[in-house]
Amino acid sequence: VDIEKGEHVAELTNTAGCWSVNPLPNRDRSFTTICGDGTLLTIDLDENGQIASQYRSDTMFSVKEDPIFITPGFVDNKAYFVSFYGTIYTADFNGEKVKFEPTWSLLNDEDRAKGWTPGGYNLLATHEANKRLYVLMHPDGAEGTHKNPAAEIWVYDLESKKRVARVPGLDVLSLAVDQGGDRLLGIDGGNVHIFDISADEPKLVRTIEGAADAALQAEPHPVVKGG
Repeated sequence: VDIEKGEHVAELTNTAGCWSVNPLPNRDRSFTTICGDGTLLTIDLDENGQIASQYRSDTMFSVKEDPIFITPGFVDNKAYFVSFYGTIYTADFNGEKVKFEPTWSLLNDEDRAKGWTPGGYNLLATHEANKRLYVLMHPDGAEGTHKNPAAEIWVYDLESKKRVARVPGLDVLSLAVDQGGDRLLGIDGGNVHIFDISADEPKLVRTIEGAADAALQAEPHPVVKGG
């Protein structure tokens, strides 16, 4: 849709069998989508909203053995996806074609023994400036718990791939990061919990009660001084 003109301009039928639209930060009018065979389909549009180029990647993940959540976090033009079992998949979009980095796990042996797994809706967020990844986690994970609310929020340093903090999850279902500041928003069934993430360990600042009827997504805006 051309927003300025308010007109429908194209229907991309070649995305059949794919799910999600993830705009690429470093490319105008470009997005990637996750396909049912475990690949990524990346599409570049021209100024008229028509397909200028497209590229289907090699297989990134096993749909049957290690399915992923569809919402990534971006840092340095790399998309970070997490699987139902805590595997991190990294897709690098800095080149003409996507490249995949080696996978790594959120979990150690003790975590696996307690059944810790990711869960929620938009359960993963990244902060471009501090190179941190935030994930909603719950113990005793099993088939069908992938939308359970968070018992804890886990924090990872993306450069070292190490966990640097874990804090109470407050039954949060979705996360959003203020990229221009130092706030993390955690959304449950209607409340928004605001965390200060200027340090490794998020600190709960306040809770806005009854902010919404759903827990899908929020987009933080810059703080107004004095407000």
